[in-house]
Amino acid sequence: VRVPVGLPIGAVTPEEIAVSVVAELIGWRRGES
Repeated sequence: VRVPVGLPIGAVTPEEIAVSVVAELIGWRRGES
């Protein structure tokens, strides 16, 4: 488990946080650090 979760994009709303989390998952799945 990685904490904090999500990319640092300045997300504030739940929708923005969800986008940052999904973006991090996509990067992880593609092998990006």
